[in-house]
Amino acid sequence: MNMKKISLLFLGGLLLANVSCKESDFSEAYPNPAKIAETTVEKQFTGVLYSNKDYVLPGYRYYFVTLRTSINHYTQSTGWINASASTFRVHRV
Repeated sequence: MNMKKISLLFLGGLLLANVSCKESDFSEAYPNPAKIAETTVEKQFTGVLYSNKDYVLPGYRYYFVTLRTSINHYTQSTGWINASASTFRVHRV
């Protein structure tokens, strides 16, 4: 490429960067969802129910993969079969 094409491409890139959107344009169009302008009791109650939904009715992965293999045995939420009787056989003399 010759110097004229390179300078035209560089000038075009600077022009595009100059006319692009500013950050203030985005902040007006897309407000931060973490910062709420107003709230109601209904919205707060819905948020509490949604954040605690896995404790009331756990999802498949949470119940069958995480809890069933770790804590459910100790909280007696699930049943299990005791070891076979042959393991505890008494040796008579």
